[in-house]
Amino acid sequence: MRLYTGTVLALLLAVSRHADAAGRRSTLTADMVVEPRLPPNTLPGVDDTTNNGPVQPNDPDNSTLPEQVHLTYWKSPAQMLVSFVTGAPITSLEPVTKADLPVKKNGGIGGIVRYGTSANKLSTPTRGRAYAYIQNNNYNASAPQGASPWRNGYVSGVIHHVLLKGLQPATTYFYQFAGSPKGPWSDVYNFTTLSIKPTFPFRIGYMGDLGNSLNASLTVDRMVASKPQIVGNLGDISYADVYNPNGTYGGYKTYKSLKYHLSYQPAWDQNARMLEKLASHVPVMTLPGNHELEFQPDSTVFASYNTRYPMPQSNGFPRVQALQVPANGGPVADPVNMFYSVDIPGVAHMVFISNYIPNDTWGTNTRQYKWLQADLKRVDRKVSTQDWPSAFAPAEYSHYACTHVLASGGTWGYDVSYNQVKPALRTCR
Repeated sequence: MRLYTGTVLALLLAVSRHADAAGRRSTLTADMVVEPRLPPNTLPGVDDTTNNGPVQPNDPDNSTLPEQVHLTYWKSPAQMLVSFVTGAPITSLEPVTKADLPVKKNGGIGGIVRYGTSANKLSTPTRGRAYAYIQNNNYNASAPQGASPWRNGYVSGVIHHVLLKGLQPATTYFYQFAGSPKGPWSDVYNFTTLSIKPTFPFRIGYMGDLGNSLNASLTVDRMVASKPQIVGNLGDISYADVYNPNGTYGGYKTYKSLKYHLSYQPAWDQNARMLEKLASHVPVMTLPGNHELEFQPDSTVFASYNTRYPMPQSNGFPRVQALQVPANGGPVADPVNMFYSVDIPGVAHMVFISNYIPNDTWGTNTRQYKWLQADLKRVDRKVSTQDWPSAFAPAEYSHYACTHVLASGGTWGYDVSYNQVKPALRTCR
């Protein structure tokens, strides 16, 4: 999507329930209660091209405390994924390899979360799994994109994912987390699980194109103040790929052939710290945008996004891996973490679909389309009477058109409208 570091999308929907005249079947409506305001709030003398961050205070990477906590609603009110980071990332002037990872095996024994219904009695410990990833920028002269002037590499800290199960609905839980039972332990946070009964009004927050700007931090503040019960963060999360690997701004403009192929990975850490005040208390559901692709010389994409933000594509523990782009131009065999759905009992069935699966055609023969058909057939209409589609707004109108066809071509039962969509721009197979 086009970069507007000074402008972010933010809205809050209040979902309400209304009975008909006879008081029988109810319908759901959504009212926008927080609207985008233009022009954006900026510092004096700052415009879209210079309002880049981080404005939010950036804790030192050598902190020993766990950080970057993020909650993910895991399919039902009974489950919540708690994600956080320990240890310092490594930034290198030379390429890095998997031998540099701080974990012996991705998916091995990870951090621990202890929680309970009293802040003074966190008696239930749960162990998670640990992951890490590398990101390289060292394209050589024979690469299709051309040679990169950078050789910098990045090794993430240890990223922990802990799945809490057996939670009671509509209950406030207190929790804290650490990389090991010996600590050090985080502060105590809290979250409230969703109800298994329809509860109205229900507040759903949406934001996108966030980045690390002043406006991004103000958006997060406003979202916190709006008290949503669940939030969608719909792509272009950190804009790490608009920085040079040394942290200077504008690499995607200077090295145009390497757009989406260079990045400053610490921007992900900065963004996650900024989101903590929201994501530590409210589950935030994410989708990838074009700026999450972050191509690497080994033809993998979404290494950072998929490692940091696994979403509930299945009921079990999250699958965490980068996507491999086939050399033959064919579709990605296993589009992990690109689409998923969750139920908010009695309120909505939320569906998240992606525009940026590499080599995807967004047509009826794709993995995503077939999954979408099967997913909607499984919805219990006695529990979830309304479908809420969420899709990242792509950079090219052809992507708009094909996603529009995917989402509305007889599958949803109603039209999903996008501004300026022209389906004739592309044939979706």
